[in-house]
Amino acid sequence: MRATCAATNQVEETTQILDDGPAVWFNTYTPSDQVETSLDPAAVVKSFEYDLRNRQTKSTVLVNGVAEVSEQGFDGNGNRTSVRPPKGNAWTYEYDEANRLQRVESPEGYETHYKYSLDDVLTEVTDANQHVSVRTQDALGRTKTYTYPATEQCSAPDCRTQTLLYDGEGQVRSLTQPNGATRSTELDALNRISTETASQPGQGSLVQTQIYDANNNARQLTLVGESSQSGVGTLHRVINRTFDARDRLTNEKIQFSQGVSLAPTLGDFSSELDFDVDPEGNRIRHRDATDALITSSFDAANRPQVAQAPDGTSTLSWNPDGTLKTLTHSNGTQTRYGYDEAKRIKLIEHLRGGAAFLNLSYEYDANGNREEERRIESGLPGQGSRAIVSSYGLDDDDRLTDVTVTHTPADPQVPDTRTVWTPDGVGNRRSETVTNLSNSQVLNQKIYDYNARDQLTEVADSVTGTTVRFGYDANGNRTSREVWRGAPLSLASRIEYRFDARDRLVRADPAPPNPINAPTVQFVYDAEDRKFARIETPWLNGAPVPANAKATVQLYDGDQLIHEAQPSTEPASNTPNAQGLKLTDTYRRSAMMDRHVAFGPQGTGGGTSNPESTIRFYQLDALGTPIGMSDEFGAAVVSTMLDAWGNPVQQTAEGQSSAPVHSGNQSQDPNQTGQAALLSNDQQAIGFTGYQKDEALGLYYANARFYDPLVGAFGATDPWAGDPSRPVTLNKFLYANGNPVVFVDPDGRRGRDSFGADLALYRSQMDRPEDIARVDSMIQRNTLEQAGRADAIQSFATETLASAWELGKDVHSAQISHQTFGLVDTGGHERLEDRSFAAYRFLANDPIDAIGSNWRVARRKLTSPQPLVTTGQLKKSGWALGLMLHPARRALFP
Repeated sequence: MRATCAATNQVEETTQILDDGPAVWFNTYTPSDQVETSLDPAAVVKSFEYDLRNRQTKSTVLVNGVAEVSEQGFDGNGNRTSVRPPKGNAWTYEYDEANRLQRVESPEGYETHYKYSLDDVLTEVTDANQHVSVRTQDALGRTKTYTYPATEQCSAPDCRTQTLLYDGEGQVRSLTQPNGATRSTELDALNRISTETASQPGQGSLVQTQIYDANNNARQLTLVGESSQSGVGTLHRVINRTFDARDRLTNEKIQFSQGVSLAPTLGDFSSELDFDVDPEGNRIRHRDATDALITSSFDAANRPQVAQAPDGTSTLSWNPDGTLKTLTHSNGTQTRYGYDEAKRIKLIEHLRGGAAFLNLSYEYDANGNREEERRIESGLPGQGSRAIVSSYGLDDDDRLTDVTVTHTPADPQVPDTRTVWTPDGVGNRRSETVTNLSNSQVLNQKIYDYNARDQLTEVADSVTGTTVRFGYDANGNRTSREVWRGAPLSLASRIEYRFDARDRLVRADPAPPNPINAPTVQFVYDAEDRKFARIETPWLNGAPVPANAKATVQLYDGDQLIHEAQPSTEPASNTPNAQGLKLTDTYRRSAMMDRHVAFGPQGTGGGTSNPESTIRFYQLDALGTPIGMSDEFGAAVVSTMLDAWGNPVQQTAEGQSSAPVHSGNQSQDPNQTGQAALLSNDQQAIGFTGYQKDEALGLYYANARFYDPLVGAFGATDPWAGDPSRPVTLNKFLYANGNPVVFVDPDGRRGRDSFGADLALYRSQMDRPEDIARVDSMIQRNTLEQAGRADAIQSFATETLASAWELGKDVHSAQISHQTFGLVDTGGHERLEDRSFAAYRFLANDPIDAIGSNWRVARRKLTSPQPLVTTGQLKKSGWALGLMLHPARRALFP
């Protein structure tokens, strides 16, 4: 990368030499050295305006010839007092005399209020529904308790309060949950967490130990025990990792053994991953559990170009501004992407032989909200061309309020409909009305009730006569779902959910008599809380049949599912990297979800030459959801239609089409069963935005929690504290900030803007430095905009690098998050991640020449004789993302 600077050290031109030619960014400046205009390689111009104190007050970009203008206002102390998006009214912010955020008012008029202690610690939040959450601190200003709002089921403080205890060095040593569960830690001689114990009265304990290498990388994690709630006995799970001299992961081996079993045996098994990385940290070769060699090549900007495995190849090309241009599969299909000037996906064309068989086009409002999706497909055998148009409406707070869906020609299975939702002040869905547009018939009329903790307690549909009720434990985990029907209401079915001491869903049991013979489902997790085994026990005539139970093992690369397997004692089913397992499914990824490989039931499983294997390639939408699949010859074989929240509306696969929502069948219609119909006619596990489907439970596995698309909410409390400047993020259960066609939530913790999510989504799932470095490079456009301009560099050097006090607070918050197993998250983890990511981008762009003495001043501030934060302190905090391991990142904390 080459930068051309003016005499004032302003970066006027930045050039990156790529394989297909140079990519050039241009900047112009105001007399006060602020960027006035920026021109990217796609010829998109952004302009900026500033007040007399050089605070950015306006930014403008032309989209389709129309100016999209965002404005900010500030008070005399520099506090941001308003944010006015291009469309609609402004968000307003008020501060107290100490410049602390005191009130936020949304464009819809909803207010959120904040109170603080004398030492500036947030102590009380009153949301727009007038529900109050309270925090207390100890004498050193550390979070001591967090108390949820009172509910009818729990009004006493003891049943709704978390309590933290610290040692003399400020480490969290124990956490007591509202339901009585406790978590405690022991430290080694270097103050690193060596043992973590989670226990709950009457349920046993989970004990995790960690062993570190000389560079503080966790090279071994061992988890022993299991909650009696799961019914799978005592388990022993070990993760062994090897790192190279630059702290990059080169090998990971997982070993599992089962003690006395109370359920179908999982046996003993192991799996292994081997990696080779280039000097830039890109993963260029690795072997997975199939023992297949997967190779990848990267361009000059470290963006993946070719990902090759024995079962197929994916080739990617990129636009000069860093956006993905094409994705070509070895079955002859190609995906082409088009963008507007704001880098929002406008067009996705899935082609075969140059002809489109599945097209998606998108329209947006000035705020970036999706206004329309137009889907045209013509590839399925026996199906003519059809067009499905979804039109979206949002309120002034950018929350989804209505969707109109039409079909051309008319679909005999799925009518044209209009759905209207009414969100309350914190985003909870209060009502839902679905109308058939052809005859104005109301198909569903639902009323939603919540308690003061935003937990959904009841959904009543006056059209179907169905009422669904939910129960929760003191920690906020959903513990039951009941379906009631008739007049008067009578109980039709009940399912009970059980959680372990780490608040992970471990078992779902239908209650007798279970007239629909719903199965019992059990889950097992590894030391990193990844769901790595699922056991399903069928019921017959109102009783479980353990002899017919089926166990499925899931294997991961980071948080991404790469294999499914069955326990097996047949040596023929093993591979060198998978012992005691018969691999049944493999999921390949490059920058996107690429293909699914299924191994036939009669084959040995997992072998790359297994003649029973079936290979299918994914066609994705703008959110990364598989909406189509093509076979190894490029023929379309699967089409899936989902609503805005991830509910399958229609799926066509293997020549069969299913539309359960409009089936009229009481046992299939989710509006009458009380659970989403997550169709699996496509015979693969990946669903909405990349989540794993659990068809038996009607839930998506979203890593940290399970997501229920039927009600648009998670079934457990979000550990993230939320962002006070965006009050909708304070809702502990709401999915994607109430706007599921703009935001995604890849880890079940916080919604992220989905524009550019084809890259940002994957970065958010990375926890290894080499993967982070690779995806960082793929977000080159943002890198250059944020770190390639002199004003951004100067601002970063003087504000971010020198903000050691704020950074120290973030480190403390991140420590709390890690030491409490992510259960208490005050936001420091995310701020620390964003801050370090910005620092890495800043350093990676050779800022010395651009900022001159500003860099030296900032570095002196940070490297004063007593720096507040060091790499060692960060590593002691156990910060999971490991962002400080890159050499450039280490330079930030000497």
